[in-house]
Amino acid sequence: MATAAPRRRTPAALKRYNEKRRFDVTSEPRGEAAARSQGDAFVVQQHDATRMHYDFRLELDGVLLSWAVPKGPSLSPDDKRLAVQTEDHPIAYRNFEGNIPHGEYGGGPVIVWDRGRWKPEGDARAALKKGHLTFSLDGEKLKGRYSLVRTRTGSGAGPKQGPKSQWLLFKRSDEYVRSGPAAEITQREPNSVISGRTVKQVGEALSGKRRTTAASVPTRTAKAKAPTKAAAKQAGKASKLPSLSSIEPQLATLVDRPPSTGRWVYEIKYDGYRMLARLDRGKVQLRSRNQLDWTRTFPGIAAALSKLDAASAILDGEVCYVTADGRSSFQDLQRVLPRGGGEIRGDQQKQLAFYVFDVLHHDGVDVRDEPLVDRKLRLKILLGKKPPWPLVYSDHIEGDGDTALTQACASGLEGLIAKRRDAAYHSGRSADWLKL
Repeated sequence: MATAAPRRRTPAALKRYNEKRRFDVTSEPRGEAAARSQGDAFVVQQHDATRMHYDFRLELDGVLLSWAVPKGPSLSPDDKRLAVQTEDHPIAYRNFEGNIPHGEYGGGPVIVWDRGRWKPEGDARAALKKGHLTFSLDGEKLKGRYSLVRTRTGSGAGPKQGPKSQWLLFKRSDEYVRSGPAAEITQREPNSVISGRTVKQVGEALSGKRRTTAASVPTRTAKAKAPTKAAAKQAGKASKLPSLSSIEPQLATLVDRPPSTGRWVYEIKYDGYRMLARLDRGKVQLRSRNQLDWTRTFPGIAAALSKLDAASAILDGEVCYVTADGRSSFQDLQRVLPRGGGEIRGDQQKQLAFYVFDVLHHDGVDVRDEPLVDRKLRLKILLGKKPPWPLVYSDHIEGDGDTALTQACASGLEGLIAKRRDAAYHSGRSADWLKL
């Protein structure tokens, strides 16, 4: 049975969220009106604040409805877990992982313990109002049917609905049910689905991290520890940082039209020089596809990369000359490149940008076997909400390829790159990346 048509929440729905936080101190996303209202994401974030708990969030009407679950979800229908509803959170919060400074609201480390899609049974809004919502989860850890049931409260015992109202979260009977120790999935699988770290490791690695504002210059901070072997098994392959000479970048295959089957994302095709960047404890190297070292030529890019909050990383992207109207120009890039090598000097350096679209290695873990969308989420977190210029996160869109290509043509873009959203990173040309 389909749910009612989605309704766009106004920013007022996030007023309580914004009032509780100082965004010049915390790196949590500001509560703003969502760009979309038809999303179906869910996320479970483990949060070590005043006491350890799990924040269970469902996307509905442009916000994340949120419940604090002290013991976390279980795979047994016999475990009825208390879930206290909290203020709505912005959609962008589903990607938040890091440290909320102590002394601030909810101070302490946060990890994305699980994420995926949810689907209500029947009309979600009517079920929430009634106080009995049943739904299916398709996450990386949680799958199958669950229910949230609001408990009856006597006078003075708290509200019957909304923030501070009390609910029970529990598993419904299906093939994903487990019993005994196997039901305690939070104990069996404690690691983040983004970074592979536990909430304790995030707290240890990020405590003391300085908050960067628009008015401050990013500085090198304490570097995150390499994941444990258990974390590496979940998030990638623990390995020594390879040399750039040993890596051939992945290339796209030229096609006439967007793919008609499969799950794809679409990125802008930039008109510049393809570049791999290697960061090793502050030391940066930039190398082109034909194995030329360009580090001295682009000192601004190298300096920005050296300030990233990572001990080591290998990033894939495109160095471009950005014109006044925001487009990339290969002709202008060639014009400003010095003959015989050397540094690009003067104001021309300010026109250069490094559009980063992939991460291959991160803090001791080879992540090339991770799905593309997981690598891009890891990259987005690594670069931060406002990457220091000239670093730019190359975002993507999902949806119909024909529509995306039509819009790209109407905008005068050079083209699009279609990428399989669940594919690993493979050197050389393949059908997982398509050039339109």
